[in-house]
Amino acid sequence: MKRVVLAAIAAMCLLMAVPAFAQTPAPATSTLNFNIGAAAFGLGGATQATPASDVILTLNPGLTQKFLSSLELRSDSVLAPGAGLQFYSGGFQYKVPYALPVSSPLHPLSFYADVELGVDRIVPTAGPSQTHFSFMAGGGVNWTLSNGVTVNLIEINDLHAPGSPWGNDAPAIAGGVSYVFGKH
Repeated sequence: MKRVVLAAIAAMCLLMAVPAFAQTPAPATSTLNFNIGAAAFGLGGATQATPASDVILTLNPGLTQKFLSSLELRSDSVLAPGAGLQFYSGGFQYKVPYALPVSSPLHPLSFYADVELGVDRIVPTAGPSQTHFSFMAGGGVNWTLSNGVTVNLIEINDLHAPGSPWGNDAPAIAGGVSYVFGKH
């Protein structure tokens, strides 16, 4: 009796496995990717330079048109505790669709431009906090490794943050590391 049950189970497994061999997997290609990273920022002009940190999120929505495939949605959260500045923004990052030759050792370099609108909060140590509409625009250079890690070699932006200690406009220079989830 035990042999009959085992034979029946083995026959069921074989019958169920036959349709599995007939299926051919479709190639999995996707242009959708999600990138999270952090950068060290230097803010301010010649009179007062302030260190800051930036958490960056980018999402490539997977657009397939030639020039729109490099367009990514971007969010920045900049915190500069020494200046009492918080900057939260959303916008776009556009990877320039020019690639260096594969034979070049600089092939992993990619260039991009970004523009973002958001809000800045000035939180002084004494007195009331202030909130303003603000923006940041600029560009940078990334070095992408084969394992999905991207090193932001340099990013230079103009941060327009009314009420900040260094004035309305300030250069923002950054560098950092991020990780891409998905195909880059």
